Formats: sequence, C-alpha cells, structure tokens
Amino acid sequence: MLGSVWLQIYMEDRHLFYSGDFSRESGLLVADPPDASSLGETSSDLDREPPGISLSIMDNAYGTDEESQDQKLDLLGRFAQRVLERGGHVLMPVPAFGRGQDLLLWARRRFPNRHILAEPEIVEGLRQMAEWKDWLRPGAERQIEEALSSPHLHVPACQDERLRRLQGNHPLLIFTTDGMMESPRARWYASRLAPDANHAVVITGHASEGTFARRLLKGETMEMSCETVRIGYKIHQGLDDVRRMLQEVPSRHTLLVHAPQAETDQVVARLGREGHPGLLSLKPGESMVF
Repeated sequence: MLGSVWLQIYMEDRHLFYSGDFSRESGLLVADPPDASSLGETSSDLDREPPGISLSIMDNAYGTDEESQDQKLDLLGRFAQRVLERGGHVLMPVPAFGRGQDLLLWARRRFPNRHILAEPEIVEGLRQMAEWKDWLRPGAERQIEEALSSPHLHVPACQDERLRRLQGNHPLLIFTTDGMMESPRARWYASRLAPDANHAVVITGHASEGTFARRLLKGETMEMSCETVRIGYKIHQGLDDVRRMLQEVPSRHTLLVHAPQAETDQVVARLGREGHPGLLSLKPGESMVF
C-alpha cells in the first residue's frame, strides 16, 4: 500500500519477512497483501522445495484491539454528528499525507451537506493521489474529483479566511495538518475553539507523550471548554489483522512489534491459546537466535 510496506529478505540461507505500518483498510488506497505462494522463494529455489519463512517481524501496533475500520468510523461519525447538530466545529488534526485524505473523503460521504474546511496541503495531497491511479481503490478517482469540485469544500488561502470561516454561520469539519498538533497552525485552531463547549477536537492517531495533542487529551495545556477526544483511524494492524497475516505468512517464528510490551505479551498469549505457534515478544536489549 502507498505509505505502507511489507518485504521479504533472503540472506544467509534464511527467508525473513517484515511488515511495518501496514493496513489494508484504507477507504482510498488499495492494498497489495503478501502472497504465501511466492514468499519463501528465490531464483535459487526453483529446483528445490522452498524452505518457508524463518522469521517474520510483524506490525501489531494496535495490540489486542479487534475493532474494524468501519466500527471506528461509525463511532467517529456519530460523535461528529452530535457536535455539528449542536452548532459546533469538529477539528481533526491529521498528517499532511495519508490518513488526512482518507478522512476527508469519508467526511464528505458521511456528511454530504456539511461544510468542510481543509488546509491546502491536505487538498494538494488529494490531487497527487488522483494521479497515482494504480494505487486507488475502484471508484476512488471519481470520489476525489467530486470532492475537489464540491461547493462545500473550502480551502483557506490566508489567516483572515480561516477566521472568517470559523466565525461564519455553518458548523465545520476542519482538517488541519500535524496530527501531534505541534505546529503553530494546529495550536491556533485549538485556541480558537477552546472557549466554546459546543466545539470538539478529535485526535484520530497516536499522540506521543509530551506532544501538544497528548497534553490536550490529558487536560494539561490551555483552558479548554470544548470537548477533546481520541477516536482512532486504523493505519496499522490490530489483532484480527495479525491473525490474517499469520495465515498468509506461515513462519517458524513471528516477532510482534510496534506496541508496548505488556500489550504484545497479551497478544502472544492469546494467539498461542488459539493455536498459533512460534510467537515472540521481546523488550529492548533482548535478542533471539534462529
């Protein structure tokens, strides 16, 4: 998938599989899943039986979370609907490329008659994606064209226009860059929404410790009357995704990564009880020999 990766390495008579930052549940981008029939093969294997995968390093960033993307988007949609109906703006800080374009098209489908304010970098990313047709899901190109020509999509050219839109008569779905909210622009939006309890800030991704987004969620920043919540959008694998990839990539050993170790330990124990062998959870400083 565009922006994600899985790869196979053949080295010293061992086949290694790596999956990092992988999700097949984008609403916009098509995913190329690993194919068990081709994994474990190299040009030197053609006259002998493939040895299979010795070690898989597998993205399990969401740990025990089993919610699908549709479930998460339904929760986000119902929350946004409540905020918009009470006359509030919904601010969603997102990365400039990737999740932001997915959520922008989702918002237009879910709320076709609502006004959307999207920063130029996010809209430009949408235009770029339209040029990479091989990476798009069927129908995505048409959705992009319709979104870009929609009279309900507003792209501010200056600070005065941002302020005018915020002070207008229409509740807005606002997409600004920087999911961690470290940038001045993201903080400016938060400061404008902060005094009014009708508004809301929704963090849809990971908020690292110490970032403005994390401190906002913990109530450690400015005086906030507006709601601040975290409703995740999947860009990694959860428990069901790992189950599926274990079937696609049968391996002697599988190291689950990208989540806190306590959570990874729970996943290893649970999948072990379900009959998946060779699962590993390591902490920094530990090593394995295979």
